[in-house]
Amino acid sequence: MSRIQLLELFLQRPYAMSHAELEASLPGESNRITLYRNLRLFLEKGFLHRVMDEEKGVKYALCAAHPYRSHATDHVHFKCRKCGITRCLEEIGIPAIPLPAGYEPDEIQLLVSGTCVRCQPHAPRNE
Repeated sequence: MSRIQLLELFLQRPYAMSHAELEASLPGESNRITLYRNLRLFLEKGFLHRVMDEEKGVKYALCAAHPYRSHATDHVHFKCRKCGITRCLEEIGIPAIPLPAGYEPDEIQLLVSGTCVRCQPHAPRNE
């Protein structure tokens, strides 16, 4: 499993994936340690960002809006309870949250759960 294969997988699938989902999706035998190292490198370089998931812990998603630097904007993630896919909703920012003196946030994550447009009955299928 090469870094190029991993990046191509993220480009093909516009949603967040867990380590297990990535392992299962990559061709051939994937080395768990190599995958972790590549994910860490992509996080450091700003190609990916972490998405917290209530069921599978951490998922990873491509930084589509800011591919050249760390994920610069906190945004909403939406998890469909029917299909299980978690998507970035980068067009919806998270407002600043006033914290008590002495607290400095590094990151804010907001996960909204519900039914995505593809899983709703009578919803348009072209997303």
